[in-house]
Amino acid sequence: MKKERSSNFELLRIVSMILILVFHSFFHSFSYLNDFCYNKILYILISSWGLVGVCCFVFISGWFNVKENYVFNIKRIIKLILQVIFYGLLVCFLCKVTNFTDIGWADIKKNILVLFNSEYWFVTAYIFLILLVPFLNKIIFSLNRNTLKKLVILLTIFSIYKTIYEFGPLSDIIYFVYLYLLIGYLKLTPNNFFERNAKKGCVMSFIFTISVFLWMFYMNTHHHIPYLLNNPSLVIKRHSVFMTVCSLFLFYVFKNMKIRNSKFINLISSTTLGIYLLHDNSLVRKWGNTFLHLPRYVHSRRFIFLGVGGCLLIFIIGIVIDLFRQYCLEKPIVDKILNRINFSKINNFFNNLL
Repeated sequence: MKKERSSNFELLRIVSMILILVFHSFFHSFSYLNDFCYNKILYILISSWGLVGVCCFVFISGWFNVKENYVFNIKRIIKLILQVIFYGLLVCFLCKVTNFTDIGWADIKKNILVLFNSEYWFVTAYIFLILLVPFLNKIIFSLNRNTLKKLVILLTIFSIYKTIYEFGPLSDIIYFVYLYLLIGYLKLTPNNFFERNAKKGCVMSFIFTISVFLWMFYMNTHHHIPYLLNNPSLVIKRHSVFMTVCSLFLFYVFKNMKIRNSKFINLISSTTLGIYLLHDNSLVRKWGNTFLHLPRYVHSRRFIFLGVGGCLLIFIIGIVIDLFRQYCLEKPIVDKILNRINFSKINNFFNNLL
């Protein structure tokens, strides 16, 4: 019998995807705006937390996969790759039939060979992380607690280095490995600092991070001071230690949340990856920039409403499309085909590590 998903974590998936969607809607619409206007401040406050959502997705995955009886199943990765291809081809098809833009073989190939390009950096890094999970679990459960703690501290120092130096040697995959080991260590350390101080730490870390960001942004636009004091991208970017800390507190807020399991929450949560694959496709971003064109309204009262309204519309469309994919394609067709294929040799290669 399939175990029912915990709705508190599923609700976190939904919140995380909303954060990512809002972040992308603004981030992909603007070149860096130099004016320190009211809407610019609102834009920063609303859209800055997409990277927190990314970290939370990795933390959720780590929380449920860090276990000694973990069972690797290659079908999980195959279904993920097929889902990515489905959305890539769907977007190409819609652009073709609506004559929005010319679609050639290069566009189709790009959307099929997703592991070999940067179309979806998160998916590529996540797939490699899943392949590494048996090895990482071996590390987590082989090391004693103190040694594992030292490893996590060392990787945290690397993350701080990458926060300061944009081109530091820390890739997305290594960063995901770090997040996995971090949540693995914390899972084995009940009542840790982040769990004890989840709500207070969440509020304080968010206030601190946005305050530092706004201060750096102000100094960047009004004063010429050293790089480390005037570069707001140090705070809100991939691999930033600020984002990691905010994500940990937010994760534990939802982890400690006591709510009944909800079929509705779990159903919506199951579509979150599809929403990401739909809205972050480069062709969809081009469509959004063409028709919504948020920079045009940056000084208008409609600016925030247009941005948030556009995100809500994409979120709903994404839910509908992914439910169609799940119940009309994946469950009746893909699952039946994959269940007839014997993947035991591949699965045993990974499972025999533990």
